[in-house]
Amino acid sequence: MSADRTMLAIVGVVAAILQLLLAPALTFGDAMPSFIVVAAFAVMVLFPDERHYVFAFVMGIVADLVGQSPVGSTAFCLLVCSFALPMIVEAVGNENPFMAALLIFAGILVMQVLFCIFLAVFGILGFIDGLAHVAIPCAIYDAVITFIVYLVGFRFGGGRSSGGSSGMTMQNIRFN
Repeated sequence: MSADRTMLAIVGVVAAILQLLLAPALTFGDAMPSFIVVAAFAVMVLFPDERHYVFAFVMGIVADLVGQSPVGSTAFCLLVCSFALPMIVEAVGNENPFMAALLIFAGILVMQVLFCIFLAVFGILGFIDGLAHVAIPCAIYDAVITFIVYLVGFRFGGGRSSGGSSGMTMQNIRFN
């Protein structure tokens, strides 16, 4: 097993453990953070030059098995995002923290809206109720946590520069 796969396996196991133990305690209204989605999106944005389709799919299946959603729905949503988001990150660049935050929020919001469509199709929750009570609050919650993980990962050498050009880069930011 290569070092990259070992790192992904460790990230996946830690995300699943956090999802089981910590996420229920952090519930805010109807929104509960999904550390599994956070891990998948952090990997997508930090390493856009490597396609992690299997990681996104496996993390989605784990999220469905841990949660109470139809098995395969989160996996499909993460897989769709894992195809599109790294290409957008490569084109735009991920060194600008504002751009990274925007891409993270947009990607997670798209994933949550796709998930709401699944919930509406399966008759679990209405689409408007899903948007108001699940998609938007969970997208904001997950995006904030993912951006924090992104900043920590980028600061400690996890992120790789990928195209794009911006005036404000992560090297100009000081964490004191």
